[in-house]
Amino acid sequence: MNLFLFLILGHVFGDFYLQTNEMASNKSKHFLRHITIYTLILVMIYMLLNGSDFVFIFGGAVFLSHLIIDGFNRYVIINLHDKYNWIQVVVFLVDQISHILVLVIFLNYFNRIYFDLNSANNYLLFITVVSYLIMPSSIIVNKVIAMINDDESNNSFKLDEGTIIGILERLLIFVMGITGNLSGIGFLIAAKTMVRYGEFDDKNGKVSAFRAKYLIGTLTSVLLGVIFSMVFIGLKSNIP
Repeated sequence: MNLFLFLILGHVFGDFYLQTNEMASNKSKHFLRHITIYTLILVMIYMLLNGSDFVFIFGGAVFLSHLIIDGFNRYVIINLHDKYNWIQVVVFLVDQISHILVLVIFLNYFNRIYFDLNSANNYLLFITVVSYLIMPSSIIVNKVIAMINDDESNNSFKLDEGTIIGILERLLIFVMGITGNLSGIGFLIAAKTMVRYGEFDDKNGKVSAFRAKYLIGTLTSVLLGVIFSMVFIGLKSNIP
């Protein structure tokens, strides 16, 4: 199980944190570069924790599966995004699930890892979940907002004021969730609303689009914080 968690952590860093905005915005140019970096990270983790057994098969499986999954997703977005503005959110979720399923299938078949929860390391699980709450969650919040408002969306990550607020919001909700204090979410949202209340004013006699974006972004962020806190509680073991 710890090998799997390390690989999931490697997946997050390879697919998000080590993929620059330039690489994310211009995937055609940096497609193979991104997949190569991603594969090397997972192969290094696999070798360090599992030795050389099946490492070449693992590397080939990771590279080819990533090539196929990302290539298919790019094709879907290019051809269907103009017809269905929700397609980017669906593609993002399918993309992440597919990459994780590749790891699950490989480890289950070659390494006979059956994902016993009692063998999980809580600290590693905590770091993995938190890593998802920062950059990947910020990207999906932006995609949901873009979907509702019919805006352009991409995988770029901009650490602006709104993004930082969203990250802190999710981390606080995650802490509330794992400590059994989810009732504090109402206070958190109220405090956030009071701080940004001035931005809700109508502009030029029209209802500001900021209201809708604020509500959609906040609810999506809260939902992600609650979901990941439930995932952590559900997966954590009794290992100190």
